[in-house]
Amino acid sequence: MRKRIVRVLLVLFISLTCLSCINVNHVNAALKTSYGYKGESKRSKIKRIFHSTKKKKYKSKKEAKKHMTTIKIKVWDLNSRKKKITKTKKLTVHKNIAPTVKKIFNEIYKGKEKFPIHAISGFDWRGAKSSSEHNLGLAIDINPTENYMISGKKVLAGKFWKPGKNSYSIKKNGDVVRTMKKYGFKWGHWGSRHDYMHFSYFGN
Repeated sequence: MRKRIVRVLLVLFISLTCLSCINVNHVNAALKTSYGYKGESKRSKIKRIFHSTKKKKYKSKKEAKKHMTTIKIKVWDLNSRKKKITKTKKLTVHKNIAPTVKKIFNEIYKGKEKFPIHAISGFDWRGAKSSSEHNLGLAIDINPTENYMISGKKVLAGKFWKPGKNSYSIKKNGDVVRTMKKYGFKWGHWGSRHDYMHFSYFGN
């Protein structure tokens, strides 16, 4: 009799454990589908944004704007006394990446670094022939003056990049880079070209 009870209890325990594992996996899967994530395939990203298997390109600013939304994000900034204060900024991005972007900046705001942001931009129409992800609302530039874009030694945009010396310059292993990567965004580095202000969903 005791052996039977032990066996029944053991079976129940195993069943409940398996059920818990299944539930956890379902939750993790749901979280991944709700937001972009590190290691997400290009196919998954295209489906998330365009609800299709093919990447689209908008023909005009008017067409692109139909797919954009403007969100509000909390950020840290520096006041005139160089003390960190909370500010709310508006950011226009593609409506299908907006939940991910909100998640990203919520985590950056709550991060230990309290990285200050005084300038930020997302959607920016750069012409029908441009391949920039800003056209799609899938690229974000942060503090452009302090995070320049260079090709070799030539400065193409911004003024400098001095992480550790300037508070607005993005650190290689800081909260901004880690959080962006966590949700599937790539930092702007292509060969000899480095765009330290730039993060994009497809990596362009």
